[in-house]
Amino acid sequence: MCVSHPNYKNKKRKRCRGENYYLFSMKYPGIRRAPPGCNFQVLGLTNTMSLLKHIHRITIFCGLLLIYPMLLFAAPVAVQKNQPAIGIVTEKELQKQEISYEEFWMFYSRLKLPKYQLLMVHPLFLSENYWTKDVDQTFYKHFFRKSIPYVSTQHISLLPPLLDIYRIPGLVNYNSFEIIDYSYKENNLGKESDFAIYPFLWLGRGDKPSENYFALFPFGGTIRGKLITDYITFVLFPIWVKYGDSRTSYYATSLYYPFFMMGKGPNRTEIRMFPFYRYTEITGSYQKWGFLWPFFYYERNFLNSSSPQSLGFFMPVYGFKIRDGARSFSLFYPFFSWGADKETGAREYNMPWPLIQIQDVRNPYTYKRYFFPFYGIYKFRKKSARYITPFYFDMENVTNRYRTRQTFFLPMLWVSERYGTSARTGFPEKRSFFMKFWPFFHYLDDSEQGDFRFNMLSPLFYSRESDIDRIFSPVWSLITVKSVSFNRLSNREKYIAETDPQLLNEESYQQKFRYFSLFFRLLSHWEIGDTQHWQIPLLVSFTSKQGSGHRISFLYGLFEYDTLLQAKENSIDTKKSKKDKKEEKKSQTTLFWFIKI
Repeated sequence: MCVSHPNYKNKKRKRCRGENYYLFSMKYPGIRRAPPGCNFQVLGLTNTMSLLKHIHRITIFCGLLLIYPMLLFAAPVAVQKNQPAIGIVTEKELQKQEISYEEFWMFYSRLKLPKYQLLMVHPLFLSENYWTKDVDQTFYKHFFRKSIPYVSTQHISLLPPLLDIYRIPGLVNYNSFEIIDYSYKENNLGKESDFAIYPFLWLGRGDKPSENYFALFPFGGTIRGKLITDYITFVLFPIWVKYGDSRTSYYATSLYYPFFMMGKGPNRTEIRMFPFYRYTEITGSYQKWGFLWPFFYYERNFLNSSSPQSLGFFMPVYGFKIRDGARSFSLFYPFFSWGADKETGAREYNMPWPLIQIQDVRNPYTYKRYFFPFYGIYKFRKKSARYITPFYFDMENVTNRYRTRQTFFLPMLWVSERYGTSARTGFPEKRSFFMKFWPFFHYLDDSEQGDFRFNMLSPLFYSRESDIDRIFSPVWSLITVKSVSFNRLSNREKYIAETDPQLLNEESYQQKFRYFSLFFRLLSHWEIGDTQHWQIPLLVSFTSKQGSGHRISFLYGLFEYDTLLQAKENSIDTKKSKKDKKEEKKSQTTLFWFIKI
């Protein structure tokens, strides 16, 4: 029987079956549930009403599904306005580019230099373009001829790591969260594209049918040109896997990867039945055997030499390595081991590892002393590393051109220095210096690129400036100071610049964009070329150009006094007589944004 409605007490009860339940429920809306014996068809209306309560959440979710792919393809198109196309341009075309800077408080900034452009919408979006000469090393002697064009590179970042885009002539790459990746490549060998949603979907297309591939993990498919192989084919991974490399003609098949596998090539053979047996051989290089992993293991190395090496383990008790005058042994590996080599003058002791480690080698020079966790030092040829307690580290690397040193005092201090020997003078000189005292400030002085940066408050836990840091820095920076050179050099240009003093003396390299702001850009000042600008957002701005006049504006043009505009007009109209120029107005006043006097 149906549950009675309060207003139905004096009415005769009746069964609500079939269509009668709909009429019954409409007449007595207080009844929300159908009693036993009632038709369930009408209950769909109640479920629909419950669904409508969440319609706003469903709408937002569907909207994000539509907006996300639009951002992937629309972002690079949106930033192309007023920018040279991605490709190869001449030096004359670059010199025609406008030199300017503009910003709106902490939300927007745009910098235009002859070889570098930067657009940022804080804290959402970054677009960076730069142009460098990039040719083969065989053309170094012709590197700075005017006929050599410039190659452009574009980098776009949208709410990193939501979307990152890199574009150069012949290559485009889209990446989202390091999970979704798309790339398109075009060169004289042909065209190819790759799309992946790691690790589930892999898709690739090329000019030849043999270059196409598709894989849906773990069900099956083929992946080409990934993971250091020509191809990987699998069915219900890890049940059946086959892979190969055409360069070495090595091909392998595996069942229940990596437990059972057999591979064969001209110089390589591998058999694996894990954990019972394993055999690997590369002709003239090594042979390896394993039994009941990890308990028994034996290998022979340097087979193409007159003194091969033997190495074996009977885990966890005993291990050995023997080669001519070199002997080393271990007990309960890796905790206790010792050894010596008369030929190289080497000796090594680990007792117990990793607390005490001592090693000396004459050739190549190696020096190691670890007394964990208090002190440790390691030197290999011209590289060195040292730690004092787990909080202090420093590393140094010396090459033919540079000496690089990095110091870390965790978790607060990072210092990176790079020195180089000048090819012109022969004396060492500082090339770059970076310091970060987290979370208070970071400081960068790069003489090679002509860059200087200082930010007070740097809360991100990175040792170097990242895209996230650049996009968000105006939101949290109390003080910002930076200087950017008009002429940004590629690595190859910097190498040639060392032997060509004329390059670094060019006017375009000496010119810089200088910027200073206080308290989240509540006060900003920048200097670009011969123009200086002061600004308090929404209130007042002042612009001065050397020898051309000035402009002062209140409330973005509510009241404005301008002599710069007339100076520009006079410089363009050079055919007018001196008498006409004297009669022209030398200033302009604007009231209420539209009234010009």
